[in-house]
Amino acid sequence: MQLVQTSKKQSIEDATRTMGTKQQDSYGASTRRKAPIDMQALARKGRPDASLKTKLEIASGYEFMSALEDRAEALAAALQSAQQQRAFLRLVMRACERSPASDGGYAKRLQETLRLVEKEAAKLKAEEEALRHEEGELRTQVLPRLMQTREETQIDRGRMLARIDKQRDR
Repeated sequence: MQLVQTSKKQSIEDATRTMGTKQQDSYGASTRRKAPIDMQALARKGRPDASLKTKLEIASGYEFMSALEDRAEALAAALQSAQQQRAFLRLVMRACERSPASDGGYAKRLQETLRLVEKEAAKLKAEEEALRHEEGELRTQVLPRLMQTREETQIDRGRMLARIDKQRDR
């Protein structure tokens, strides 16, 4: 890999600014750190015979691995989203297969159902009107007659009880 350097210090600063880092944990698994690699510390820690160019290439390799991991994460998220969309579209397709809009029979069934519902609604409305009329008739004509009959019956009962009392007293 070729690195073009204008100055060593500027290359180290550029690499430090743009590079994601990896750090080995106690189990050997790599984990992402938030801070960029300190290229000067890397240069000091490296093998005594390793050149700055080699160290920069290693750091560039870490940056490339980080970019690949970011792309893999984005790919996994896109794959999950695609699977969710696929499941949703399957549901939509099943619903469309069960009742296609261009199916003449489907439209006729809906119209027939609508006609039956409207007919039933008209029938129920007529029954409601009949019941309201009957209720009005009961309240205005039958109920007053029943109340009057009840009062007359109570008066007659009172008279009969009075006669019975008189006959007992005799």
